[in-house]
Amino acid sequence: MTLGLEGHQPGEHLPDIGSWWNRLPPGQLVVLQSNNYFPWPDHVNCVHDVEEMKGQTPLSQVLFEGTLQLPVLDRFMLIGRR
Repeated sequence: MTLGLEGHQPGEHLPDIGSWWNRLPPGQLVVLQSNNYFPWPDHVNCVHDVEEMKGQTPLSQVLFEGTLQLPVLDRFMLIGRR
């Protein structure tokens, strides 16, 4: 069974998420994660909240959006279609 799902490392590790996003075909099903832990050296593209994340990766259809509050950071997730 093929789901046609695109996944990638969490968004905070992608220095140019826009270029990656623009390579995906319209309608592509995606699962995206990011966080707001700016102090970590490898986190080159953190966001403050899920709304900022949606601005970086505008979905034509949002199937799920959520925030998991952890002691040190918030983890954001979006599932939807490009």
